[in-house]
Amino acid sequence: MPIFIEILHGADSLCGPDARFMLEVIATGSLQAFAPMSEVSVKTLAKCLHLEECVVSDALNELVAVGLMKRFVEQRVGRGGRAAVSYKLCSEACRLPDMEMLSRLHHSDFLRALFSGEDMAFPVIWHEQAAVKVVKEKEGKWQPPGGRGRLSIRNRLLFAALLSRADLFGETQISISELGELTGMRPEQVKNRLHRLMAVGLIRSHVPGLSSSIFAKGRVSSTYFLNVDALAAEGGVAVHMAYYGEAKLFTHADSLWAEIKGRGDLLSYSSEAARVAVHHFFAKQRRAVVMLFQHLLYRYASRLLSCYWHKLASQDPIDDAELRKSIRADFRWPGSEVANELDGGACSDFELVCDHFYRQATEVAREYRTRFGQANWVGFDLARIRILPAADDLGYKVLTIMLRPAPPELGSCSVLLESRPGEVELQSVKAESDLSLKDRVGFGLLALPPGRARAAASQ
Repeated sequence: MPIFIEILHGADSLCGPDARFMLEVIATGSLQAFAPMSEVSVKTLAKCLHLEECVVSDALNELVAVGLMKRFVEQRVGRGGRAAVSYKLCSEACRLPDMEMLSRLHHSDFLRALFSGEDMAFPVIWHEQAAVKVVKEKEGKWQPPGGRGRLSIRNRLLFAALLSRADLFGETQISISELGELTGMRPEQVKNRLHRLMAVGLIRSHVPGLSSSIFAKGRVSSTYFLNVDALAAEGGVAVHMAYYGEAKLFTHADSLWAEIKGRGDLLSYSSEAARVAVHHFFAKQRRAVVMLFQHLLYRYASRLLSCYWHKLASQDPIDDAELRKSIRADFRWPGSEVANELDGGACSDFELVCDHFYRQATEVAREYRTRFGQANWVGFDLARIRILPAADDLGYKVLTIMLRPAPPELGSCSVLLESRPGEVELQSVKAESDLSLKDRVGFGLLALPPGRARAAASQ
């Protein structure tokens, strides 16, 4: 299953990641040196991509072996010299992508850059000077500038697989197995390379997927928030830090989990029947499921913020039929195959649960609207908004949103500090790199690989 090019006979399942990368490079026409269906040579391709010729040769010969490319050997004239060898896509085995469709994809420029010869080096986030300094390894070998952050072709392929499925904000839901099918990598290889993408700051946040009987599809795939501004700013991020931070350390999911465990009534419900139905709905679920529910609330609230910014400033009811439908489609009553097959009582309870989720999404949206609305000189209403989850232990103390386009009153990264209740001050932050590593992780702007995250937590 390739990213863009369509394989007609399933031969791509036999290809490794290097061969798949070459296939996408040729099919998308990302290199100016040749057209997609023209003949290419190892030397030309290696030069354009800044790769060793042996890497390119092995990849092209792998594509020949599975029938996706043809190999042509030019007859030698005389006795000396090597015969010229060229390669060409096999039109009977694959179909090129629609270039117009490709250009309309979100982040199409970033995607083309990944499959081009452009030198893409990103500093490792905990020693960012690696991109501008020449680093000497212990054994005495010298690395080129940026060597420690330069993307390999396999990392480019993996990030392209994520990016091609991402929305305007860089959010995508995809499983490890799906990424393996797209890239030809084994699950463990995919995980290791995802950690590498985190290390260079290309993945902002990661919400692990899980299975549960309350989800309509049985399983929710992992969610990745990609740093689509890594090459060039396409929008902005804004952070709000509350004055009464300690009072904001708990989210709706935290309160719900405490209620389920019998630690009091912390949430508001439309009725006692709704409270009983919600508690019954989550009764046998583990904590991770409840925490994932919080991220779904963020997604629902993001829609409300984008569509009803002004209306959220009041307590007037907001009735979004499309959002209600989306919530109902995401869940099912535990023990049922689909919500529509419930008996009368369970169906009534399920409606109460979905209505409660909608009310909670509205509460989350109003919290964000109230807090960011304190900066009343900013035209948030002119942008599309997506909530970026901050660190779990910060609750609602810190709120982060992504904006497309970025309001002219703010830069690519803005921090609003509530200096006193209801009043905010814009901090002197021009870029994310101006923030400390701890703050960037806490604000949800960076995801550390597991080992590095554990080390940071112990400090």
